[in-house]
Amino acid sequence: MKINAFGRLGKPILLALALALIMGLPATAQTLQESLAASKTQNYLVAYGGFRKLAEQGNVIAQYNLAMMYDLGNGIAENNPQAAVWYRKAAEQGHVMAQFKIGQMFYMGKGVAKNDAQAAAWYSKAADQGHASAQYSLGLLYAQGKGVSQNDQQAAAWYRKAADQGHVMAQFKTGQMYAQGKGLSLNETQAVAWYTKAAEQGHAAAQYNLGLMYEQGRGVSKSAETAYFWWLLASARDYDAAIKSRNQIESSLNRQQRKNAEASAQTWKAKPARAS
Repeated sequence: MKINAFGRLGKPILLALALALIMGLPATAQTLQESLAASKTQNYLVAYGGFRKLAEQGNVIAQYNLAMMYDLGNGIAENNPQAAVWYRKAAEQGHVMAQFKIGQMFYMGKGVAKNDAQAAAWYSKAADQGHASAQYSLGLLYAQGKGVSQNDQQAAAWYRKAADQGHVMAQFKTGQMYAQGKGLSLNETQAVAWYTKAAEQGHAAAQYNLGLMYEQGRGVSKSAETAYFWWLLASARDYDAAIKSRNQIESSLNRQQRKNAEASAQTWKAKPARAS
């Protein structure tokens, strides 16, 4: 059987050979804009060559994009340690997304040894720049006492900063903190307000908790019909506690109440997320 020279070489090996050829050629005048355009059109071979050269020259945007290619395996073999190296270089230059990403890698032990203190340090840098997911993640570390001293007040403060930007998990956590009086003063009206914001974005646990508040009349006028509505929505997301509560409350509603809630649930649409 005749096999051509590349017959048994998989795509990754062929790509590696091509990359080696590119890296061995004299530097070209490929700009950052050209590299970004190549990446956008999934011309990863060209994008990699441009990003790599520019990153080695200290270009922060190229460093971040190169890290993303290694992180996601876009056009090259996934390489977490290399992703961490380039995220770190960009992060040290103040690139907010790179700061968040290297924080994530330290938190997960991905490409670097797991280190909650380093995760907290990098999340803090990104959070100070207003990055909502970094603010939420830093709040979570304070709540759990990982990498920082456990501090509910700090957790609540960072959750609130992210929640104000529309971060759905932070909105839910802020609602919990108000409902429990944890890290801030107990305020069930505020709990309902923040649960509602998260529930409207489709967060199942927030929908369930909001249903509880309506069922019990905590922070809002008591309404079994509204509780049923929110539990219908959470049940559609297979949230077990909501399914159980929905089934239990259903018999206490009259036919019209059930019909109203079910009609509203069928036409309901989640609001688009505002922050990641």
